[in-house]
Amino acid sequence: LLVPPELLTTAKTLFSGANLVVTALGSTSSKSVAPNLNAHAGAYTPYVSPFLGAGSPIPGGTSTQWLLLPAPTAGTAVVQVGYLRGQRTPIIRQVETSANIVGISYQALFDFGSALHDWRCGIYSAGA
Repeated sequence: LLVPPELLTTAKTLFSGANLVVTALGSTSSKSVAPNLNAHAGAYTPYVSPFLGAGSPIPGGTSTQWLLLPAPTAGTAVVQVGYLRGQRTPIIRQVETSANIVGISYQALFDFGSALHDWRCGIYSAGA
């Protein structure tokens, strides 16, 4: 569950533990307490993204938007990342410097790309 910082507390309480629901108030004879087990407890892990929410640097963010995405180890994903020749780390190499520079220069290369994989693997809600 990917939420903005404003919804972190709500996301944590939504997916933790069981609740007790009082169905009637009044005298002890008419009061009943029924267990209401949370079927979603522990099923999801809430994550916070600073790119969601009202304070987001990306325009159009609201404090009520959220996403439900599969775990990276589930074998399905909304976005797929590909690496050139399977190289998942940057290549860092020393390069020659010009005559007027004293020191060592390095070059970092990281060849990767991303694409929409399967849009049906995730759920987005703009909220209320």
